[in-house]
Amino acid sequence: MRTRILIVGLFCLLPALNATFGQARGDDAPPTRQQIARWIDDLGADEFIAREDATRALITAGAPVVAPLSTALSEAGLEEATRGIYVLREIALGGDRDAEEVARAALSRLASGRSKSGGTMAAEMLARLDDIRQARVLDELQQLGATVQHLDRLQIGLHFAFDVTVVEIGPGFRGTAQDLQQLRWLGDVEVVKLEGEAITDEVVAQVADMKNLEWLSIKRAKIDGASLAAIVGLEKLTNVDVYYTPVGDQTVAHLQTLTNAEWLKLYGTKISKASAEKLQAALPTVRVDHRRGGFLGVGGQTHPLGCSVSIIHPGSAAQQADIRSGDVITKYEGQKVQDFETLTELIGSDEVGDTIKLEIWRQGEVFEKDLKLGEWE
Repeated sequence: MRTRILIVGLFCLLPALNATFGQARGDDAPPTRQQIARWIDDLGADEFIAREDATRALITAGAPVVAPLSTALSEAGLEEATRGIYVLREIALGGDRDAEEVARAALSRLASGRSKSGGTMAAEMLARLDDIRQARVLDELQQLGATVQHLDRLQIGLHFAFDVTVVEIGPGFRGTAQDLQQLRWLGDVEVVKLEGEAITDEVVAQVADMKNLEWLSIKRAKIDGASLAAIVGLEKLTNVDVYYTPVGDQTVAHLQTLTNAEWLKLYGTKISKASAEKLQAALPTVRVDHRRGGFLGVGGQTHPLGCSVSIIHPGSAAQQADIRSGDVITKYEGQKVQDFETLTELIGSDEVGDTIKLEIWRQGEVFEKDLKLGEWE
């Protein structure tokens, strides 16, 4: 309890003094090793003002103090450990991404080190920093055109998830490749949807650090599939969608290791039917849904004459072709439609933009309709 009170008291006091950090040394010259060593020693000084001055000076100095400070903290007392961890926190939040990396790495080493009190404080600080950094990254991505949603409930494949955060990076994203590298800091995000030419193998590889990710969707990306090997270690990942992305049969070797998955959707890729069947055989408990990518846009149920349409997706090829609820699709490209599953399989053999012919029964009348297939959203 005394440790927690000391941490809280110090963290409340020091921010009020941050405005003077720039005057800690009186110039912009980098600190010498002797100065850094003296400031670290002064973290445990008898005089309160000396401890305060040393804390401010170390924060101002930034990244150069991280290595010697983390070494000293492994054997530090409570006062020095509390102040030293606060210094690392401020450096991590200072806006310099390189400095942030080294400060977090130092806290991680302390959290797993020999110092019991320092290790506990470092672990608590890392958890706090994760929350702060994730909130910051989400805000930055939104400002650059990403969509972030917080949903109470969402169906993910074959199951429902609750309190879900969804991040969508689309073609309108205005950020850089460096901005997209921040995806790895979104450890509590459950759903990520990536679309557009800005999505490269390097971007997809960042997803490997998103430990709570359950659903990854990749559409029209510039990847060759090798980066999908990076997501194998995500134990909660159950759904992977790859739409209209030129990954080929070589990708199957990576996907075969996704033994925790429930559903793999491969629409409009260069993966062959034979390789998809091989993937299904390797993952017997996973639903491998392989299609060439054409989308009609109906939902239906079995009817004595074929597939009775019950759902029409807004803006779909079906809606544009004036297919109506209650219509019964009896033939697809001349082939008999037995039920919705048969219709789905037939559509899956065609690509976006293919023109197909349907035979439709509507209130006793049978007629044919030509339409051009769209794509999956």
